[in-house]
Amino acid sequence: MFVRLIKAISMGMHTLHASMSYREDIVMMYKELTAITQETSNDCTQYLINKGLLPPTLCNDARRS
Repeated sequence: MFVRLIKAISMGMHTLHASMSYREDIVMMYKELTAITQETSNDCTQYLINKGLLPPTLCNDARRS
């Protein structure tokens, strides 16, 4: 859970800094960091769901609402 929380914070920081950067090399660095963060966050989430520590999301049919 801690790693997942840290990854959520780092995703926000990478996004914020990427939107403030103008140099192409810096923008590409933040794009790569964001991709790594998304992959790690997804891996952590799937691990927690498989271990039963995080409930899976509910699937609701939007057409019935």
